[in-house]
Amino acid sequence: MLFPANQFVVVVIFVQAHNDQEPDMMGGAGTIYSQGQSSFTRSLSSEQFTTPIDYRNITGEFIPEDHGFDGLLSVALPGYSRAMDSHMIQAMADLPDKFPFNEDYNSGYHLGIGWEQSTVHNGTQISSETGLKYLSVKTFDTVEFTQDAGEIIYTLSPAKEILLSAGSIRTPHILLYSGIGDADKLSSVGITPTVHLPDVRKNLTDHPRYALAWTINSTDTI
Repeated sequence: MLFPANQFVVVVIFVQAHNDQEPDMMGGAGTIYSQGQSSFTRSLSSEQFTTPIDYRNITGEFIPEDHGFDGLLSVALPGYSRAMDSHMIQAMADLPDKFPFNEDYNSGYHLGIGWEQSTVHNGTQISSETGLKYLSVKTFDTVEFTQDAGEIIYTLSPAKEILLSAGSIRTPHILLYSGIGDADKLSSVGITPTVHLPDVRKNLTDHPRYALAWTINSTDTI
C-alpha cells in the first residue's frame, strides 16, 4: 500500500483559491485564481457542506452558492462560539475599514475576518480515510529502486506487506515514475504507463496559517 505522510493538513482548514485582481508573481491579474478554478469546480462536486455540531442558524456566516452539498467530503463551520467571538464581531462593527467582515473567504476573496471552514463532521475531523471510502484497495508486493541513476536496480519483495510512505509531495513522484498517472503525459516524457490515473498530482490543497498572540486582562479567552 502507498500512503502519503498524513491525511490531515494541520487543522484541516478548507480553503479555495483567492481571486486576486492585482498582478501576481505569475505574470498577470487573477492568474492563480483562474488556474485554481478547475480544482474549485471539482471540489464543489466532492464537498458536502454540513450543519455545525451546535446546529445553530448559520445564515450570514457563509455563502451557499459557493459550496457543494452532495459530495463525500464534509465541510463545516465552527461548532461552538467562543468568548472572544463577540469581541471580534464588535471590533468589525466599530472599525470596518481596518477589520472588514468577510462572509465567506471561499467565495474567491480571502481578505477580512470571517468564520473558519474545516473538513469536519459532527465534531470529528474528516480525512480521505474517513470521508472517501475505498471500493477496492490495490496492493503490490515488490519495490524497485536505484541509487545510481538506474545503473543498478534493486528489487525488494518482503514476506509480509509493503507500506511505502513518502509524503504528500513525494508520493505523487513515486506514482508517476512508476507509471501511475496520466498515460499521455507519462508517455511524452519516456515513462511507460502502467495505470492510467489522470488525477495523480492534481488534487493537493493546502493553506497558510499564522498564529497571532496578544496579552489581555482576562482569563476567559477560549
